[in-house]
Amino acid sequence: MADSEIIFFGNELPKGDIQDTFRKLHLRSKDAKHPLLARFISEATQALRDEVSELPSDIKQQIPAFDSILQWVNMIDLREGPLSGAVQGIVLVAAQVGVYIG
Repeated sequence: MADSEIIFFGNELPKGDIQDTFRKLHLRSKDAKHPLLARFISEATQALRDEVSELPSDIKQQIPAFDSILQWVNMIDLREGPLSGAVQGIVLVAAQVGVYIG
């Protein structure tokens, strides 16, 4: 049996300023030394767009246009509104996986 690695992520955002963490992820993803991070952000953004497009129109209207999953950290009204649990989950996973990859 091959060795396998298990990675456990907690249910908390990284310590410190989460917006600063996302800025650093954005900058690092533009660096040619981090193509996997850039790919993760691109594919996660597309997956998020696909999921949003499947939502009922009344919920979809609550979500502003976005170019990147990393922008969701700045959507304070959305993070604190009726969709807060789902939005916080998106921010949490993007931060944790992004920091791990980056």
